This record gives sequence, structure tokens and C-alpha cells, in this order.
Amino acid sequence: MRKLYPQAVSTLCAVCLVLPIMAQASERRAWIVYFSDQSSSFSDENLAVIHGAADYHQTVCPTESITVVAGTDTVGEPDDNMRRSQDYATAVADKLVADGVPRTLVHLTALGESQQVVATGDNVAEPLNRRAEIKIGEDGEWGVCDGDVR
Repeated sequence: MRKLYPQAVSTLCAVCLVLPIMAQASERRAWIVYFSDQSSSFSDENLAVIHGAADYHQTVCPTESITVVAGTDTVGEPDDNMRRSQDYATAVADKLVADGVPRTLVHLTALGESQQVVATGDNVAEPLNRRAEIKIGEDGEWGVCDGDVR
């Protein structure tokens, strides 16, 4: 048993050294804009989130695409919620472009009420479902691009 102990300690220490590196490499930056009601207006906090995403894009990976994925809660008709999520995505994309992100790199996805963060029944006002997620990179990963070095 004593002969295995140094090997176990050595293996454990190797794992201890690797885990922080793996955690750092897999770190994701998420930019999520939440809407307080069924309008696509922005709070100061929302604007800061959008500015942060645009700044990250411009300084770390300016040639990567950005996808804005927006969803809604279940208040109202599904068709209305699909349009509302499109409005959310468009409003966020417009702010990204105003902050210097080329329009040609910004793509939109409207989910309506189809992919809720918090599952609810019909006609439930859930603020966490009224959101637009900003994803950077070809594969839509959170804040990950070829130029991303941490």
C-alpha cells in the first residue's frame, strides 16, 4: 500500500494542476439582456451588457459572427410572442451595430416562447424568459473565438 501512496499523491497533484487550467479554458462569457416587460426598451444595465459584448467582440475576436437569440414568456398568443422575440433580437442587434459591430456579422434567432429558461404554463409572466442572449463565434459558443486567449 505504501508503494501506491506516492503514485496516488503524484496523480492527485497532476489533477490539481490541470483542473484550474481546464476551468480557465472552458470559461464562458455570457451576455444576456433581460426585458422587464413586453417592450424592447433597454435599462441602463441592459445597455452596459450590450456595450460589454460589443467591446469584447471588437477587442478579442472582431471577425467572428455574433448571434442574438431571443425568447419570450408565455403571456399572449404564440404568434405575438414570436414577433416580440424578433423585436428583442432586432433591438439588441441594432445596439451592437451602433457600438461598432459590423451588421454583416450579426445574425438573429427568434424563439418566441418555444425554448423557455424557466418552464411555465400558458400566460405566465416570467422575467427570465424575456431575454436576448448574445453569442459570439461561428458555433454560437458563449464568448469563445479563435482570438480568445485567457
